[in-house]
Amino acid sequence: MASASLRSRCRGQDRARLEARGLDLPLWHEDGRLRTLGVMDAAMLKLYRQDWRTDMGLPDDGVAEHVP
Repeated sequence: MASASLRSRCRGQDRARLEARGLDLPLWHEDGRLRTLGVMDAAMLKLYRQDWRTDMGLPDDGVAEHVP
């Protein structure tokens, strides 16, 4: 398991990288644990929802807010 200082450093680097890109993604718990892959996938999908829908060939109309 990673040490607390390593987790803290990684978390800080990730947050700085995201902030530099103007992104606010919930990748880390406050206690330093990385969130689950499902949570991270959902955050990324939400961020790039329209791009994903276009890539998948899905129509723009009739989009439900609670699903991709």
